[in-house]
Amino acid sequence: MLVEDKKKINYLVLITILFLALFSNIRYQTGFAVIRLFDILTIIFFIYIFNKEKNNNDKTFGFYCLIPFFAIHVLLSYQLGVMNVLRELSQIVVIVLFLNILNKSKNEINFIHLLKNLFWVFILILLFVIMWHLNKGIFAGWKSFPDSRIVYSLITILFFIYFKVFYKDSSKRFYILSILLFSILMLSGERKAIVIFIFLFSLNYLRGIGVKSIIILFVIYLIFSLSVNKISNPYIQNKVETTLNVMNTGNFNYVLETGNISEGDTWSNVQRNFSYEISKELVLKNFFIGIGTNKYVIFVEDNYSYLPEQMKEGIHGEFQRIIVENGTIGFLLYLFVWIKSWIRFKFELKKSINLNLISKEQYQYLIYSVYLPLIFYIGTEASSSRSFILLGLISILPDIVSSINRNKNKQDYENL
Repeated sequence: MLVEDKKKINYLVLITILFLALFSNIRYQTGFAVIRLFDILTIIFFIYIFNKEKNNNDKTFGFYCLIPFFAIHVLLSYQLGVMNVLRELSQIVVIVLFLNILNKSKNEINFIHLLKNLFWVFILILLFVIMWHLNKGIFAGWKSFPDSRIVYSLITILFFIYFKVFYKDSSKRFYILSILLFSILMLSGERKAIVIFIFLFSLNYLRGIGVKSIIILFVIYLIFSLSVNKISNPYIQNKVETTLNVMNTGNFNYVLETGNISEGDTWSNVQRNFSYEISKELVLKNFFIGIGTNKYVIFVEDNYSYLPEQMKEGIHGEFQRIIVENGTIGFLLYLFVWIKSWIRFKFELKKSINLNLISKEQYQYLIYSVYLPLIFYIGTEASSSRSFILLGLISILPDIVSSINRNKNKQDYENL
């Protein structure tokens, strides 16, 4: 329940502010690292909470799942020197502090209210991003702010979860808002968010994943294929074409020969395929502990300095990056976080069914709509603090559901 006592900490407000800061683009580049508004506010809020609640010893199992992976990630950064170790350690510390704030809040806030707050946070961010681009004369391809790009995917996930699980009168309003959201995603050019939208929209009419879902996805694919030539905006048309024909793009050999991409291709797809080929070579040579945290970009620069700058970016995909830079050991520790969270999340949701908090249909939808889109996003996005924060959120998600279940049990007992 929400905190009514003014002497207590209003976690709902603090967490809302932190998420707004997390996806804003307020940052300052220093010689040591990029310092974001989120980093500063997280440290300030944690100190404030620590001073107010020194005796709060509420522990979260999800934290313990994270420690082994975070430890090896930091330890393997030593290959690039002490400064690299300190940089990665400081990043991990900020993330742990943020997760600690979430952990302390789980018995104090109404998560449906938090979900609504996050909707408004994401809407405000998207409105700013869209208006900024329109003011610059950019009518498609709203992706100039790297820290805000993830909002397209997250607002899509929250939108479907909210209407499927929490909002009852969802028919007419759901379809109107779905059309509006999909139009924004198409104009943004954020292909990950478009794929997530299509998946969750299809899942909205299914129970689990089976033959029916494959048929629906195939029909959607066919509709897009037939209508792609009708799209007048060349940017959107290119994004749709490269998404539909992803297996026929990413020809990095053409870039090696000519220094430019082939017609109908994109630098993004070419760079992904190039990094995949390089990664296979590096994994085989450094199977157990990898080449070292953050060392991939340096390896490419040292060995392929003649390539265009677009080809020398980092690995787009956290799963791929970890097995390259942190080896099989780091990869298994990373998978452990996901698998343990999945098992515990299912267990806690089954408790929620017994407490009549959700239905069996909502249980199945939550399982797939939370984990699969996030796995897809993290698996196709360049590594960053946000990727680690998503991992942290996944790790403590079962603890949050467990807390909701306990509060429900407590309320039932008090009503006896």
